Amino acid sequence: LGGIVFEKSGSYTPIWWLSVLFGVLSALINLPIVEKPVVRAVAQPA
Repeated sequence: LGGIVFEKSGSYTPIWWLSVLFGVLSALINLPIVEKPVVRAVAQPA
């Protein structure tokens, strides 16, 4: 994809900014996620 954009624009700047945008969007999507510890059952001796 970077090569195609470079051929069309003569620069990697547009694809670089697109990558930055994807990083920011993925961070925003993950902000509301709250991970809670998983309660695991303790194995009982037989």
